[in-house]
Amino acid sequence: MRQTGAETLGQRRQLALVGVDPVARFAGRTVSGSVLILVVLVVTAPLIFLFYQPPPVPWNWSMVGVMVLFAAGMAMLSTLAGDVTTGLATRTALAPLLVVPVSVPLLLGAAQALESVVRGRTTLPWVLTLVITDLALAVTGVVTARPLEDSNT
Repeated sequence: MRQTGAETLGQRRQLALVGVDPVARFAGRTVSGSVLILVVLVVTAPLIFLFYQPPPVPWNWSMVGVMVLFAAGMAMLSTLAGDVTTGLATRTALAPLLVVPVSVPLLLGAAQALESVVRGRTTLPWVLTLVITDLALAVTGVVTARPLEDSNT
């Protein structure tokens, strides 16, 4: 929401006049949000082990994929929520109401994938949950990018 909140109406109109593709803007904001979320995850993971001292978790490469899928999904979701609520006076109240229900599959998939690794089970069902949710968010973002830009300019 911070990205769309910092843009003024003039900036959005200028980007539309220059011909910047709305799908490219959606993809760019999603990638930047994903990188930011991944950095936060990587920085906070050692701190969690330092302060909370959980039982050792066996290393599994699938958890790297889970973190990337989770970060991408949350970034797409926040970008969509920011685009939908742009220009609304009640955006600070409305955006969380839009984000929370859709973030449940992402949070559940990531948490249960970690639990599956700890218990030595397969992470495939939870990775598929994340992939399906990310694909649904990506399709929604691509399909709605142009109409949302037109309504916000």
